[in-house]
Amino acid sequence: MARGRLISRTLGSSRKFAALPQAAAHLGEFAQTLYQMLVSHSDDFGRLSGDAFTVKHAVFPTSSRCEQDFADALVAMATVGLIRYYVADGEQVIQIVDFDEHQPGLSKRTRSRFPEDTGVPVKFTEIPEIPSQEKRRELNRREGKRNSSEASSEPEEPAVLTFPVVGLGGPTWGLTQGQIDQWRELFPGIDVLAECRAALAWAQANKGKRKTATGMLRFLAAWLTRANDQPRPAASLSEMPVSKLTNKLAAAGTAFLNRNRGQV
Repeated sequence: MARGRLISRTLGSSRKFAALPQAAAHLGEFAQTLYQMLVSHSDDFGRLSGDAFTVKHAVFPTSSRCEQDFADALVAMATVGLIRYYVADGEQVIQIVDFDEHQPGLSKRTRSRFPEDTGVPVKFTEIPEIPSQEKRRELNRREGKRNSSEASSEPEEPAVLTFPVVGLGGPTWGLTQGQIDQWRELFPGIDVLAECRAALAWAQANKGKRKTATGMLRFLAAWLTRANDQPRPAASLSEMPVSKLTNKLAAAGTAFLNRNRGQV
C-alpha cells in the first residue's frame, strides 16, 4: 500500500467540501480536517474502518475531540456525499467517494482487506451502535471472565509466590514451580527462588510501580538477568563445598612440599 495520498487542488472549490461546515455546524472546520486525514489513511481503494472509535484512535489520535464529535463529523461527511458507509462481514467500512479520480498514481495496488461495496445503500442509523467506553469495559470484563472460566477447566499448578499486580488479571499473579524450574536451567549461577522473593518484596514496597499480570514474566526475567550479570565475590572457605575444599587443601600441601623439598 502506498505511504501517501494526493489531496487534489480542486478540494478547496468542491461543492461537497464547501457544504461540510453547514452540515457539521460547530464541527465544520474539524470535519474538513478529518476528511483530509481519512483520505491519507485509506487503503489503495479509498477504504478504511468506519466506526468513530477506530477513526479517532487510528486516524487522528492526537485530537482532543471526543468520540461523539468524530461520529457527528462522519455523519456530516456522509450527508454531503464525501464518504459512503457500508457494512462488510459485520464491520463498518468507509468508502471515500470518487477516490480513484483523485489518485492517479495508484497503478499498482495492494489488495484491500475490505470487500467491495455491494451498492446497497446503508443509512448511518442502520449501522450497529458503537459501544461507549463503559460498554467496552463491560464487554472486556465479560470476555475476561469467559477466558478465566475456560482456563479454569484445566488443573492449575499452585503458586509458589503470589505477586500483587495492577490492571486486568489482578489483583494478584502467581509464580509456579514449573516456571522457577525453567529459570533455574537458564540461570544456574544464581538462586532463582531467592531473587524472586526479593522481587516480590520490591513489588510489595513499591505500590506505584507494580506490573500487570501479563507483564510479570517479562519483569521477573529482566530481574533475574540483572542479578545474573552482576559480579559475584569469590566464595569463602566456609561457603565452599567439602569436595572442592579438600582438593584445594591437597593442592596447597603439595605446593608446600615441592617448595621445601631438600630443606628438611
